[in-house]
Amino acid sequence: MIKRPPISQNIQRQLWAESFGFCMNPECNTLLITDTASVADIAHIQEHAKGGSIEFENLILLCKNCHKIIDSSRQNDTQIENKLLQWKEDRQKKLKEIFCKKYDSFALLKENIIPYLKENKNIFDLYGPESLKASLETHKSWVQFEPKIISNNEIILTILKANINLINNKLRDIIDLYERHQQDFINTREPEIFTRQALFPKEILTIFGLEIITEESNTNNLTYLQNLLKKLDKEQRLIDFSLFSPQHLIYTDESNKEEKVTLDNVIRFQQILYTEKIYYQKNIETQLRISDVVFILKILFQNKYYNWAFPEQYNFTKILVNDSIELLLMYEYEITVNDVMTLQAEENLIIINTHNWNGGPFSSEALEYLNGLNLNIRALNTNQFAKLCARKTLSN
Repeated sequence: MIKRPPISQNIQRQLWAESFGFCMNPECNTLLITDTASVADIAHIQEHAKGGSIEFENLILLCKNCHKIIDSSRQNDTQIENKLLQWKEDRQKKLKEIFCKKYDSFALLKENIIPYLKENKNIFDLYGPESLKASLETHKSWVQFEPKIISNNEIILTILKANINLINNKLRDIIDLYERHQQDFINTREPEIFTRQALFPKEILTIFGLEIITEESNTNNLTYLQNLLKKLDKEQRLIDFSLFSPQHLIYTDESNKEEKVTLDNVIRFQQILYTEKIYYQKNIETQLRISDVVFILKILFQNKYYNWAFPEQYNFTKILVNDSIELLLMYEYEITVNDVMTLQAEENLIIINTHNWNGGPFSSEALEYLNGLNLNIRALNTNQFAKLCARKTLSN
């Protein structure tokens, strides 16, 4: 008897991706991986004894029961090969119909995709490459559950592609990276599986609130945040908000579930802005970034001499310090005379341009205009403001 050559790892992974983890008999709904073991068999479409290859096109993933039925039918059923090919085609169509469902909201998308993301995350955390280096036993477990990850990845990608309109445009590159990761995972041969190039993008977990990836600053325009808070407040969905120490937002989402996000979790914040349909209205709002306001608050916070508050609800461009000093925050390459002429100028106002380019933050004409008002208005950049705070001379 001629010894059968082994089926390569990457072809086995292709079969798991194709099956989504289900028996490929369209009339059978058996899941091929349980919590403890795989119940899958790889069957030939054209028998190996009759010259059938071990390439992907000639193989099909079945549960042990369906495999047994097929093997016992081969002698009497001359159409068995066509039947198996039809199974592959029909099962793929059926799986696409199930997992290509379009959802009306991000909340529903999240609810249906999170179980697969969570399961993969748990497997990776328990048996992934870091654990593999430490334990041979863990390696065996990883090999056992690798098909589950591949199958889940295919389900996740199918759901995401059908509902890509619910993902922020700025974040869709993450979905592309995830697809490249899946293809790289399938096609990589041992032992390079843990040194492949397209590693799992954890950012996809952040989109759905399963992982927190913080960034040093949130450079999203402040308008986004202000409009989001106004909308949530109007719809009575705003629970709590703090712009500094801690930076967090707590609200109820579209499905009335409580959500909490920190503002430095920028990817998650961007997805919330998209889901809540917050649009930037440049002509009536500020150019300030969220990070600019947070930085000014940090300066004030470090100097215990000052207390501060926002005098206007959901307007973070103005800060009242020690109940008497008003700060007006702006973000312009250079503040011109036309910019300051449209301001509500009040006595002892401090205008801070947070842009901080190497030149002057205010044009000479703007400074001349402000001086001519005789209202003791000071025009500062961020560094100048920080020095005044440190010297406790802000009120001078």
